Amino acid sequence: QMYLQLLKTYNNAIRNSRNAYFSKILSDNKNNPKILFSTINNILNYNSEKPLKHSLRSLQATSEGR
Repeated sequence: QMYLQLLKTYNNAIRNSRNAYFSKILSDNKNNPKILFSTINNILNYNSEKPLKHSLRSLQATSEGR
């Protein structure tokens, strides 16, 4: 039970630190849209890479074992 309490305290400290870090970046760059949107994408874990698009035919061929 002590482990769970320490884990909860640790996770809260990490969460609070992360919130303070991103809040500072957002407030310091409120007039810089490039950094604002870059930071928002980072917070939301968006990748800049686009997912590969597969045609329906290639997906069917893969699922049928061709």
